[in-house]
Amino acid sequence: MKFSMNVVKRASVVAALAVAAASIGAAPASAAGSGTIDVCSFGNYGTSVEFPGRGGLSTVIVPPGSCLSAPIGDLARGNEPINIYGHFPHQVWLQSATFCAAIGGFVGTYGEASDHWVAIPQQC
Repeated sequence: MKFSMNVVKRASVVAALAVAAASIGAAPASAAGSGTIDVCSFGNYGTSVEFPGRGGLSTVIVPPGSCLSAPIGDLARGNEPINIYGHFPHQVWLQSATFCAAIGGFVGTYGEASDHWVAIPQQC
């Protein structure tokens, strides 16, 4: 599986890397080269991803402990902005990132409401 693991976190680096290393094998294998976005909620809250350049198109809320693989179409697109939200149960912006629709990518959220972090996809 090919994806970049640019990690933004609010926990200690050592703990974050340990969790990330343990979770990488659990990510869906469909992201690389398929024009899909894989969203996993490894934390204790739901996650959604919004595509503001597509009129606010967004994924459904992925429940805690679950993953979603969603085709996003338009493989000719390059890098585009995404917004990543946690649902605690209210929606909270976690981070913005850049997503490459042509190759697909992985977004993973980890932790809990008071101590959360995000793995973001690689750019084109």
